[in-house]
Amino acid sequence: MRNRLLLLTVLGLSIFNCSSDNDNSPSEQLSDDIIVGRWELTHHESFGITINDTPCHQQSYIMWNSDFTGERETFANNGQGGPCFSTGAGEGTWEIISDPDQDENYRFIGNDGTTVEEEVVFVDDNTMYIDYGIIDFYYQRVE
Repeated sequence: MRNRLLLLTVLGLSIFNCSSDNDNSPSEQLSDDIIVGRWELTHHESFGITINDTPCHQQSYIMWNSDFTGERETFANNGQGGPCFSTGAGEGTWEIISDPDQDENYRFIGNDGTTVEEEVVFVDDNTMYIDYGIIDFYYQRVE
């Protein structure tokens, strides 16, 4: 009887000491960077002049997820009010570029192997633009 009580006590303690955490799995790193969220294109600017602010262009978006994944899609029309069509879409990962000698501060790596390095400038917490030299793409945070 005493052995049974000891065995039940040991079994009971071992059950409560088991952890559901798997020490073999790496912890998921999440970003709290200001860029995390869904950003929708509001307009383009070139030399201070607003261009391409049509509803078609404004369907374009970039999603920067906190788990360093993302997606983007751009839309355009023929410039004369024609039908709207996707000019490119992709999913992938993103990272912060920490090289102070580069103007670009974010890198998007598409699942297809393409890499885009971008200089993102934050006007405020909910407005940013991507500086592509002659043309700036302005985005508004929606999520």
